[in-house]
Amino acid sequence: MSGLIAVVGKNSGSLNQRALENTINRVGSMHCASLQSGDCLLSVSRHSIAPGYSKRIYEDDRYVAGYSGDVVNWKDLRWRDICEFLSDGNSDGLASAQLRGSFVLAVYDKADGQLYAVTDPFAWLPCYFQQTDDGVAVSTSLGTFLQLRPADSAINRSWLYQFLFFNFALGSTTPIGGVSRLPPCTITRFCASTGTISQTEYRDRPERSSKLLENEAAASRAIDVFNEVVPKYFLDEGATIIGLSAGLDSRTLLAALPVTALDSLHSFTYGITGSSEITECSQIADNLGLQHQSVPLGDEFRNALPQLARDTVYLSDGLQNVNRSHLLYIYRCLHNDDSPFSKLVTGISGDHIFRDHIRGKGNIPHMMTEELSRQHALGRCPIDYSQYADILRSPASELADCVEPALDEIESTFGPLGEPQTYLSFLMYVVGPRYFSGEAAIANSVATFRNPYWDPDIVSLGYELRYATLGSSESVTSRDTFREAQAQASVIAANPRCSEVSYGGLPINVYATGNKAAYQIYRAARKVRSVMQRRQFIYGEDWSQWYRSAMSEEIQELLGDESRVREFVTAEFIDKVVSETNVHWLGKLLTAEYTLRLVENGWQRAVN
Repeated sequence: MSGLIAVVGKNSGSLNQRALENTINRVGSMHCASLQSGDCLLSVSRHSIAPGYSKRIYEDDRYVAGYSGDVVNWKDLRWRDICEFLSDGNSDGLASAQLRGSFVLAVYDKADGQLYAVTDPFAWLPCYFQQTDDGVAVSTSLGTFLQLRPADSAINRSWLYQFLFFNFALGSTTPIGGVSRLPPCTITRFCASTGTISQTEYRDRPERSSKLLENEAAASRAIDVFNEVVPKYFLDEGATIIGLSAGLDSRTLLAALPVTALDSLHSFTYGITGSSEITECSQIADNLGLQHQSVPLGDEFRNALPQLARDTVYLSDGLQNVNRSHLLYIYRCLHNDDSPFSKLVTGISGDHIFRDHIRGKGNIPHMMTEELSRQHALGRCPIDYSQYADILRSPASELADCVEPALDEIESTFGPLGEPQTYLSFLMYVVGPRYFSGEAAIANSVATFRNPYWDPDIVSLGYELRYATLGSSESVTSRDTFREAQAQASVIAANPRCSEVSYGGLPINVYATGNKAAYQIYRAARKVRSVMQRRQFIYGEDWSQWYRSAMSEEIQELLGDESRVREFVTAEFIDKVVSETNVHWLGKLLTAEYTLRLVENGWQRAVN
């Protein structure tokens, strides 16, 4: 995967450069470049066909700099200006550069021994740091720190408790004690001589508009923003492939492209053979004239699943739950006449901005636990920690000591729990970057992974519209599939080719025009047709079956008597989860187990 390391300290010149490069080149397919300048070692890895390869690393008379990830508008990256903005403390100047994408920038000022690390607006690409005996280390890979200071590496118990309670760790928490995650949209300044660290946000988070837009005004605004932003993610040379679903998110992105752009675009869908998603998406791709590839999750996938699960956690620094291990298989299957794709575009997260109306109910238990959803729905309220007595071996007070400060941090950063704006901001700055950045990490081992929905301008749009997550979550208590589709349907209807393809069996204009009476008539007719034709929805995944078959030996080996997670979780609970094939908890326990073993063995691929 694309990665970056910056180590500042008197011993930086004696470090094993090749071993460090390997921590940001885990599958061995990247090109690595390193610069040693004074007390700073900077290493960057990249795909050979990644956009912006010429600007990955930079040095002049005063600065050494580099970036990891994907700066979508990399042609606008003027390194000398960026370096001077950082040295001068000019965060407004950095913000004015309007860098888009998922990235980490590192700049070392040789004149005063200052290291600057800049995270993207949502920390979609995770970046970690640790102070060393004589300086600091910054990296996009946890393995870097285990390579630098293996004797000091110990599991961070707070990470495990937060992971089990929230589904992810919050704030700066990582699996390794003493290693912290950098916050989003932040310039972090490390002074080598004094050992001090300071942080500055370089742009404000979006705020709710004083008057939320509705109807034609909302549609017009959505069309303008998508048409302005989305093409930027497709402009680079090289073949591009986009994940296609039967929903609205990917199709909204396609509709924001010029009609002619669809002629050269590839798309893909995955699922069990004969699944409804594969069948429907093949038809959608055909109607849009896309070059389409279906990836079946058959015997080959099932046979590879145990190793895929291990690689998923390994490549994602423990961010990706093994219940999404099929994604690594899918991305490895994508091909363009036997050549890799340059860019892999996704439509994930559109639903969080525009259709996650009931404050997390649609995300339980995968992205958000029941307890966390309750906090958002009701506001900050007491938690009954005694219910975890049968799960955790530690006292309930130890869990509370990890959870309550995390909830405090949510409220101090985003506002009171229970407020619609707090919920939307929490989705975009915390839940999404922790849930999907793991997917981005494994995808980036194959191609440059891009997600236009995490563009600051599109996210800001969600704070402007009445019938988007922010506006609707104020009063909606049950789903309104008609209203929640309106903004994206307006974008789709504005593209002549895309407007011809139905959504859920109904014309897209039914949603775009706000004609609810027509919607109800069409929906009733659709239901009659489905009954008469005996249509049955076939899911694309079957983790319950996969755990009972392909993963059964892996489960016995990893969660048996020698399991590391048994130090924290009761044997009775683990055995109950395994015997009941509880998919949600099996995914969490296996992900935790792999992570604990990876920390134990220095983040090497073999985790036994």
